[in-house]
Amino acid sequence: MDQQRTNRHNAVIANISVLNRLAEKSGPPPVYDGVISKDHPYRRQIAGAVLNYVRDIILERP
Repeated sequence: MDQQRTNRHNAVIANISVLNRLAEKSGPPPVYDGVISKDHPYRRQIAGAVLNYVRDIILERP
């Protein structure tokens, strides 16, 4: 269980890095504007940022 959770967190961290680069090029705000690093992953802050980002998208839908 813990290894699966770690793998999922690592995948989210990698994808946030990609999404942030895309946002930088196209204009929307970054998903997470804090430090993204495998050495210091700040997993809870990143998870909270992802949940907030998704919530905001859902609330702004017509």
